[in-house]
Amino acid sequence: MGGDKPLTKTYKYMFEKVRDAAEALDDSIDALAEQIKDSLGIEEFSHLKVASNENILVVGRICCDSVGRLNAASVLLEGSQETSFGNTVPVDLSQLSEYSLFPGQIVGIRGLNTTGDKIIAKELVPGKLLPPCTVPITITNDTGPIQVVVASGPFTTTENLLYEPLTDLLTDLHKDPPHLLILFGPFLDAAHPLIVNNELGETHDAVFNRCIRIITSTLENSVTQVILVPSNRDVCTPMVYPTPPYEVGGNITCVSDPALLDIEGVVVALTATDTLFHLGKEEISFPPQGPDRLGRLTRHLLKQQNLYPLYPGPEGICIDQEQAEIYARLPYNPHLLILPSDLRYFIRDLENCVVLNPERLAKG
Repeated sequence: MGGDKPLTKTYKYMFEKVRDAAEALDDSIDALAEQIKDSLGIEEFSHLKVASNENILVVGRICCDSVGRLNAASVLLEGSQETSFGNTVPVDLSQLSEYSLFPGQIVGIRGLNTTGDKIIAKELVPGKLLPPCTVPITITNDTGPIQVVVASGPFTTTENLLYEPLTDLLTDLHKDPPHLLILFGPFLDAAHPLIVNNELGETHDAVFNRCIRIITSTLENSVTQVILVPSNRDVCTPMVYPTPPYEVGGNITCVSDPALLDIEGVVVALTATDTLFHLGKEEISFPPQGPDRLGRLTRHLLKQQNLYPLYPGPEGICIDQEQAEIYARLPYNPHLLILPSDLRYFIRDLENCVVLNPERLAKG
């Protein structure tokens, strides 16, 4: 991510300074603002606090004016240091025929600000799509299709940690092996009842290593290349986002969460974190029963050019803003976007990108 620079090892988390996090958030506003400015053909954005009797165009991050959930009456727009010296101003959404907003979203707003204290929004610019990657795709009719299987944890039921669902999946794949198997964590879920109630008869590492042995032994002598994607819900990884890769030897490839893969020129963006579910809990949308909610939530990621654009994140997820600014940002529009979620499984063609939610391999 972040200009194709992968996250390959653990970094120092919990040392992030407030000033550094604020600078990373500020930089993300300026980066997207520059692209919006170019697409609209304007020279500069107006200051949020400058009073004007004419329509102005401003840019900033959507915030909530209180600790509670965002609603139509609590929307603030926070400008960057460069465009508005970090000022915030309330936004009146009453004259918009439709909108879809969430905390952390970077948007352009065209509207009136006659007093300098409130923007009456007339038009919303919800980000900008990136161009596709220019690397040629080398999959041809001669080489044949590349078969990819995707599965997301938990890989065991809530009753035990025997990984029976995972074993069943791998046994089927051994009979008809794909070229690539992408497994998303959690592999040892921190929310598993045996973990929560401290009823394990072995160490966390022993359980995780048993899971890895099941994968390697079942697919032994197979042509399938296995990729493991960690989850911040995993007990055996740092519970921080972006999450560094596992350290597993053998023929297994370990990547970070989020990550960007190049499969014969096909760009695959993926994250094990349930971004869609988190966004869905915080998003406000008008009209209330708008069509294709899952498609709308997914478009937020593509137009924000970020695999976790929500800010602040929900309780239970620790986000390192400096690292997220490097590794969660999309350098270009992917061909395939994989977003495992507790929301209903789907596959869609959105904005020249195929989006897949495989849901969970084991539930309950």
